[in-house]
Amino acid sequence: MPYKFEQLDVWKLALDYIDLIYEVGQNLPRTEEYNLKSQITRAATSVALNIAEGSQGQSDAEQARFLGMSIRSLIETVACQEIIRRRGYFQDETILNKAYEDSQTLARKLQSFESLFLHIKSRKNHLFMETTIFNSLRSSSIVHRLLTFSQPQ
Repeated sequence: MPYKFEQLDVWKLALDYIDLIYEVGQNLPRTEEYNLKSQITRAATSVALNIAEGSQGQSDAEQARFLGMSIRSLIETVACQEIIRRRGYFQDETILNKAYEDSQTLARKLQSFESLFLHIKSRKNHLFMETTIFNSLRSSSIVHRLLTFSQPQ
């Protein structure tokens, strides 16, 4: 039986993005082996790993937190792309442009997914508050007297 995250479109997009970022890394000069190449590939990998980790047996709040970490890792890859662009490492920036476009698509998907879990969490908190208030009012003596007064004896 597949893991939950393996069926998520956002995870599949993240895997495609990792492949693209590894291609960017392969085209960097050797002097960037332990700097930009390492940084951008680790950040891209973290996007998918956080999606996977957050999807399994977590609360809605935890899933939203892991998706937030995925978004931050994605933003890190975009910052690395800008450094690569500014340093002029690519004569043809087609691959950087594709990586940037794909990052925007992935960011929108991640943010939508995160918003879903934040909305669920917010709704659960709202229901919890309503129940708590109702239960505390119901147990107060004034409300108890009002409820028993209105009932026929």
